[in-house]
Amino acid sequence: MEEIPAGFGKGSKPPRTVTNALVGTTVLLRCNPTGIPKPSIMWERGSLVILSGGRFRILPNGNLEIKNVTTLDSSLYTCVVTNRLGRASRSGRLKVHST
Repeated sequence: MEEIPAGFGKGSKPPRTVTNALVGTTVLLRCNPTGIPKPSIMWERGSLVILSGGRFRILPNGNLEIKNVTTLDSSLYTCVVTNRLGRASRSGRLKVHST
């Protein structure tokens, strides 16, 4: 089987450049990378690693779900993917609005 470095090649879905949301809603930031073997996925907010729990949940497909968003969640989010052949990342900004 051919091995492919972790990345965002054909068929992948990196985070959108900007995602807008209203306070109190649930947001889904996508991260569907390519790679063989299947890449591990980590999310960062700024320079902080996001752990799955509470309002933040990293789904099996790599997407990040944030429940009950607040204006404090507005930030740059980065999806970092790795496998033994490489590492890649893509970022998107979440903008949360009160109205």
